[in-house]
Amino acid sequence: MGEFGSKNSIKSFLIVFSIFIILITSTQVQAQNSIESGWEIVNSDVENDIVNVISTEGEIVWAFGRNGLIMNSNDKGLTWSINNQITNENLTSSDYLNGNLVVVGDNGKVIQLTEDNGWKDISIPGILTNLKGVAVTSEDSIFVIANNSRLWNYDGISWDEKIFDISNEFNSISFIDSNNGLNGIIVGDGGLILTTIDGGVNWELVESPEEIMDSNINSVDLFSSSKAYAITDSGEIIISRSLETSIGFDWDLVNENRITNNEINFVNIKVINPLKVIITGTNYVATSKDGGNTFEEHNLSLISNGMANFVNDLTFIDGYCGVAVGNNGLILLTAQNEYGCTEGLDQSVGFEIEEFNNFGTFIDKYAPWMLDGLMATMKIVGFGILFGFLIGITLAMCKTAPTSLKNMIESHLERVIFFSWLVIPFSVLISRHYENLMFTPITIIIALALTKFIEIYTKNNINNELNDREGLFGFIIPSDNRLFLTRSLGLSLIIGIPEFVGFELKGGLIMIINSINSFRSLDINGIEYIFSPVGDPIGFSYLLFGIGILIPGILLFTSNGKYSDIEISYYKDNKIKIKPWELRPLNSIATLYTDMFRNTPLVVQFLFLHFGIEIGMRIQQASDGVFDGIPYLADMFSDRIYLSAICALAMNSGAYQCETLRGAIAAIPSGQMEAGRSIGLTYIQTMRLIILPQSIRICIPPLGNEMVNLVLNSSLAMVIGYTELTRQGKLINAITFQITWTWGMVMISYFVVTWALALVLRRIENKTRIPGLGII
Repeated sequence: MGEFGSKNSIKSFLIVFSIFIILITSTQVQAQNSIESGWEIVNSDVENDIVNVISTEGEIVWAFGRNGLIMNSNDKGLTWSINNQITNENLTSSDYLNGNLVVVGDNGKVIQLTEDNGWKDISIPGILTNLKGVAVTSEDSIFVIANNSRLWNYDGISWDEKIFDISNEFNSISFIDSNNGLNGIIVGDGGLILTTIDGGVNWELVESPEEIMDSNINSVDLFSSSKAYAITDSGEIIISRSLETSIGFDWDLVNENRITNNEINFVNIKVINPLKVIITGTNYVATSKDGGNTFEEHNLSLISNGMANFVNDLTFIDGYCGVAVGNNGLILLTAQNEYGCTEGLDQSVGFEIEEFNNFGTFIDKYAPWMLDGLMATMKIVGFGILFGFLIGITLAMCKTAPTSLKNMIESHLERVIFFSWLVIPFSVLISRHYENLMFTPITIIIALALTKFIEIYTKNNINNELNDREGLFGFIIPSDNRLFLTRSLGLSLIIGIPEFVGFELKGGLIMIINSINSFRSLDINGIEYIFSPVGDPIGFSYLLFGIGILIPGILLFTSNGKYSDIEISYYKDNKIKIKPWELRPLNSIATLYTDMFRNTPLVVQFLFLHFGIEIGMRIQQASDGVFDGIPYLADMFSDRIYLSAICALAMNSGAYQCETLRGAIAAIPSGQMEAGRSIGLTYIQTMRLIILPQSIRICIPPLGNEMVNLVLNSSLAMVIGYTELTRQGKLINAITFQITWTWGMVMISYFVVTWALALVLRRIENKTRIPGLGII
């Protein structure tokens, strides 16, 4: 009957859980339209296409367009005046430098603004080609580019054409406003880049990045002598920095994750400051504030549909207030908010509380949010349980290990010397060579594994009569030399290994002295020294290592080979007996770990591990490039918050699981360990084959309780910014103020996870119960 009920409960759970998953995965998030455009339409009173716009001095803005259209504004683009028509040619590009404004257009037309706001015609004689770009480099020097890879230079008197053996079309030209106009760049089709550093006298063809060699570079902006940006028609952005060479010679691709909308033809790039970049294209304007890595698209919904390529050009007056122009006389002005100009970025219309008429509407919108939080919780819980169990069982074996200091010297002196004088120094040397502390434990583990393999091979293939107490690789230190080597080992632990061929390993005494000297520099006194681990964590680590090495070092150095107890007499012949040789190193290390994690709050451990020692970032840096090409692992090891959350949960849970497992191991009769050792099994083999299988079966109920607590404690991961279930609930509640519905969904989600886990553990407990053990 009990078994029948158990099966029914499992079936019921599976049905309920399946329905829950179907409900929350069948919904879609609906966007809330509470954003308005950061641009406003300005009346231009013209219908011609406006092709080019430029800001000159103060609040003055000029605009140029089809059929010789010339307009200007004296108030940052708010109101406009139409100038007298001086040409019928289309005006397509302009440039300004120190009072010198030059405009170019079709059929070689070039006009220059005079001091009385008139226009002077300085067109290229006999040229009917369309000019595509202009750059004013000094008071009497102008460069223009045209179709068919043609370049002219005006020296204030006449035009001189620069001849190139190039078939690629020129698309854009830019010179630095400062530096006497010495640095300039031309870009064009087929990844063409030309650079000059002598004011345009000589031009050098520069190799473009491999990713854009077949792309057409439509626009370039030489911002300063140290930075230049360019953009291709398909949205790749490249940057040149003057690091080892002059600006314009070395280019790198900026946005590897570029905009992939094939409908956009990118035509222009403007650099406002070293990090702020604005790009325009077909029905598209976007701003980047991180040097072109990510872009925020502007909301241009205020423009009527059907106007292809309506944004032709834009300019910014002061980095925040700007003007954009387009087809059919379109002029856009950056909107105003309480802080000034909006930079053209989208603006929130204000905080609005969503209203939900029924629970179904609420579920339709926010159930996917809950599912995302639930999956994020399951990710850290799964790895937290796995790693926590591995940590717990390792610590439990260390805590119950009978190996004492006396046992190590009497039976395993060869191993201790090999480990202390060869493995550790070699591992530290490797770490120092590669400047990565991660190599120390990795090298030690590899060395120990290799040592164990050689021992097994020696025993099985050379001398199968050896046991685990007979030296190392069959070598045993003679009894006459054991005391001398024991004391030498103790001395090396106290003072370390002196500097030898550039290598030095400090001993326990030196570590302690250096740590104390380091603490003195913290400028703290008295009881304030309890906070020294925070002020100098490295120094405190050295102090702990120093104490841990110095105590056994003193015992070994003063050893007489008898390993006797120490008796201290006090009042009326009373004595205190100290048994230093019964010190168990593995037990001490495990006890220190468990005491640390069981006596501090978990939320503090989250904060300390992530923001203090930055464990997630360190793991991410150590694994950089290791898991490239492996989809799940690459994403996992690139998220430092996720790594920190797993470490905090696993380390904390491991300390509690250690005590649970230690109690279960202690419950196994000692005769079973003795029986295992009597048939030739080592301690590790006896634990693995005899003790642990029984211990784990005994402690499944308390381990299950700890795992359920781990699931619930995962909610604390939100304090480091991890988007798990509780944090999603807080976000939903902050938006909707539906307290009951939100936290009810969170509570049910946690219940589903923990109930499923409890059922699985209950099933495992029933299947693995030791017959005859217990009263149930």
